[in-house]
Amino acid sequence: MATSFTDIYNNTQSINIVGELLATSYNSFIPVANVKNVIIGNNVTSIGGSAFRQCTGLESITITNTVTFIGNNAFQGCRNVNFTQIVIPNSVTSIGTTVFKSCVSLTSITFQSVSTVTSIGDYTFDTCTGLGSITIPNSVTAMTPYAFVNTNLNTVYNAANTTLFYVKSTTSNITIPATVTSIVANVFLNNTSLTTITFASTNTLTYIGDSAFSGCTGLNSINIPSSVTYIGSGAFQGCVFLGSTTIGDTAITAINSNTFSGCSSLNSITIPTTVTSIGENALYSCSNIKSLTFSSVSTLTSIGANAFYYCNGLTSINFPESVREIAGNAFGSVWSLNSVTMYSTSVNNLRNTWSQLPATSTTNLQWFFGFIYDAGYPINFTVTIVAEPEPEPEPEPEPEPEPEPEPEPEPEPEPEPEPEPEPEPEPEPEPEPEPEPEPEP
Repeated sequence: MATSFTDIYNNTQSINIVGELLATSYNSFIPVANVKNVIIGNNVTSIGGSAFRQCTGLESITITNTVTFIGNNAFQGCRNVNFTQIVIPNSVTSIGTTVFKSCVSLTSITFQSVSTVTSIGDYTFDTCTGLGSITIPNSVTAMTPYAFVNTNLNTVYNAANTTLFYVKSTTSNITIPATVTSIVANVFLNNTSLTTITFASTNTLTYIGDSAFSGCTGLNSINIPSSVTYIGSGAFQGCVFLGSTTIGDTAITAINSNTFSGCSSLNSITIPTTVTSIGENALYSCSNIKSLTFSSVSTLTSIGANAFYYCNGLTSINFPESVREIAGNAFGSVWSLNSVTMYSTSVNNLRNTWSQLPATSTTNLQWFFGFIYDAGYPINFTVTIVAEPEPEPEPEPEPEPEPEPEPEPEPEPEPEPEPEPEPEPEPEPEPEPEPEPEPEP
């Protein structure tokens, strides 16, 4: 690495560093404030943690295409007014945490085309207040919104506009482009200003990350697109004014832990046919929920602990036949509950799970809902067990149509008789020779 700097006598000096660049390679004998222009040499494969931290005189740096890793805090605090841009070569695969934190003059961070970077750490661009925009390479698979805190950026997408990485915490309404397939974890976390989120009618969204909308206390409704196949844990946790949400048409297979926990204004929910499990605390303390609907062809098999704890608006539950497991306290402290309907198949499976259920009793099914832990409150709901629905008979197969008789082959035409040969013409008779004349006497 060749570095130019000015010494205490204002003379330009240079130093070559070969191999991995670490902070101790120079800061013990070069005042960091004097380092101005840096070129990373071809022998360098990684820039170590804090290598140029607080180099307040740094004006430019060139990173050659041999560097694969930039360590934590590598350029933190490089706030010189002339340090306005940096190019990340396509050899870099990983960028650590707080790498460019407080580089307040940076206005341009460019990733070379065909970038191979896959991970960018938290707070990497924290307090880069001069940064107006940035495009994240499509190769990035690991990055959280914390990478951009305290910046002036409004939104950050990848180059293909398929992944939403960041939304400014004061955003009140947003429309998600049709091209977006993934909203990463924590994107709207604790955004109390958010009131409206709209998805394009032709959207392709499939993934909503963990805690994506957690703590969005201003959000009162959301229609989750039918294209969604995954909703992460705690995705809407603590959205206390979320009164309406539609997930009935999605293809999700699980309502994960804490997904709607603490959504105290939520009044109804329809569990999609495709859901096979409801996780722990999934709808914990949704105290206003009055309607819990399962599809008639539900595939739900398990309900986790405390899944509907304190859902005090529920008065009745009709479990689908597919349910095989209900964890303890799944419906604990649901004071309003007065009737439960279950299929005999489900009850038999529950008895196999919990020895407290004698084969001859149904009243002890109350145990599953945690009421025995709430002394002083009356146990006042009934359990109805219905027979397992008989499967619809399979339609008899239609008889195969008789094969049509093969048509008789047409008789081959008789060959035409060969024509009789014409008679050969009789040869003409040879002419008689003329008599020789008699000699004269």
